[in-house]
Amino acid sequence: MRKSVLLLTLTLVGCSFGSGFKTEAIRSYERMDAEGNEATANVRVTSPLQSDSMANLSKTGINGNRNDSILTFIGTKGNLVKEEGAFYDINFQMVPNAEDPIRLEASQIALSIPINSLKTGKQMLTDHLLSEDFFDAETYPQATFLSTNIESKGGTRYDITGNLTMHGVSKPLTITADISDAGLTMKHTLLRSDFNIGVPGGVDNEVELEANIPFLR
Repeated sequence: MRKSVLLLTLTLVGCSFGSGFKTEAIRSYERMDAEGNEATANVRVTSPLQSDSMANLSKTGINGNRNDSILTFIGTKGNLVKEEGAFYDINFQMVPNAEDPIRLEASQIALSIPINSLKTGKQMLTDHLLSEDFFDAETYPQATFLSTNIESKGGTRYDITGNLTMHGVSKPLTITADISDAGLTMKHTLLRSDFNIGVPGGVDNEVELEANIPFLR
């Protein structure tokens, strides 16, 4: 049985990144299945939510698989230096609308990321990213996203508008995502400076996001 991960690619600014480290999970994006076989961890978006999924949405909502959700990031400085790490224990929920429980567009999506779950291959780098210089995990322990509108764009494609709160700053944004029985996938670009993370200069300000969220079955 194929397992999926949640992938987020971030470009962080203002940290003195070292070179060469890549965790195996980040390098290959693979996990082992229950039988011990290698399984490439990607959500396959094949079709819109089917009747069973919509029944789950209308009854209890749809939850992401926290055990298989990983939020990875790549920090770059110039064209040569990259560092990689990951957030774990991602909490994803799609909550039905009581007045229109079987329509995905009427539901609300909530996502929370525990900042202290961040890990890299270098403890000094992990500590620096969690410090006041960057995420300030002690003061801001969670990053959250809460949708305010979901619009179908046809097939599995949806525009999801909501508020992203991170590092004490909330910003509205709209992301385009594919949602299927398997899970949710999306790509988006943010500016790190919008959330006052790190300091200006050094590396790119743009934050490239790519998310794969497997749903519990």
